[in-house]
Amino acid sequence: MLKFFGLERATGAMDSGEMSMAADSRKDDMCVDAKEPDPDTGHPVRTRSSIMERKRRGSVSAPPTGAISQNFQCKTFPKDPAIAAWLKDTIGRIFLFSNADDLAMDILVGSFFEIRKPPGEVIIRQGDDGDNFYLVHTGECDIYLGEELVMTATNNDYFGELALMYHTKRAATVRTATDVVLYGLDQETFNYVLRAAGQGRRREYDDFLCRVPLLMSLSPEQRGKIADVLKQVQFQSGEVLIHQGDEHGNQFFILYEGRAVASRMENGESAVVMEYERGGHFGELALLQDVPRMVSVIACGPVKALCIDRPSFMRLIGPTLPSIAEIRKQYGLPEEDPSTSPHGRRRRGSSEHLTSP
Repeated sequence: MLKFFGLERATGAMDSGEMSMAADSRKDDMCVDAKEPDPDTGHPVRTRSSIMERKRRGSVSAPPTGAISQNFQCKTFPKDPAIAAWLKDTIGRIFLFSNADDLAMDILVGSFFEIRKPPGEVIIRQGDDGDNFYLVHTGECDIYLGEELVMTATNNDYFGELALMYHTKRAATVRTATDVVLYGLDQETFNYVLRAAGQGRRREYDDFLCRVPLLMSLSPEQRGKIADVLKQVQFQSGEVLIHQGDEHGNQFFILYEGRAVASRMENGESAVVMEYERGGHFGELALLQDVPRMVSVIACGPVKALCIDRPSFMRLIGPTLPSIAEIRKQYGLPEEDPSTSPHGRRRRGSSEHLTSP
């Protein structure tokens, strides 16, 4: 199972497409082929004087906006084909890089460098500046907050991303518990690709949303606001996206990849009431009426879905939906008497407060 350990403290919640970087994208900020060996890892390191000067000043560079440039240069390290395949597979399952295109993936795979450490070695020290992002290939790394052991990172886990994203000090110490093989990615390449992937994700979501029947009538500006707040989640075959009876459902879903079915349990028997493919949506009824989930939605094979939280849903999507009676009918539910549903009356009678400011 892929896990992440983002223990560095961040001042606010931002996704990869929303990070605010305050440096330019000068050509001399791009990494170049390494020439000299690093004393710790044995791998080449950058020789640019501009990078060393920035390190002395204690500042960091930021990635340029937009897609990956064909002219972007970075350090590359030779790898066994099996390691390159492992990196590609592992990176592909990390949400931060879920929208990396082929060029970005090639840059990432080529830029990771191997680190071998014996037990007891410190990989990250609490209070230090962020330098690298790490993937665990083999072995175990213990993660400490102060003197307290809080968790252990094992094969395929990753850590160290938040200090690079938010330009904060490391808030945890990571120490090897066994012999380990790690793969590290330098901060510049990490942020450059991350920023480009975020921009690409926004464009891809824009293209996708304009083909979702529910949202076709919206203006590009309205769809753009929705794209800005979408989060991608993944499910394996048989996993439940929505549980019937859940009283704490606070998300609306649009199916991005794969298939899913909605089933309803009644009188001890489960019946399929809806099937979903790319562009299908679900979860709106519980949000509109503030009631428990009335169906379960189950993945039929691997699924990627885009979700949006309740406040954003009510502000951006709620006003575009058909009547609650029509939605209930889609799920095979009886029409509710609006006189007994304050939530239904509020949406139909005063939906103007739901519109985007």
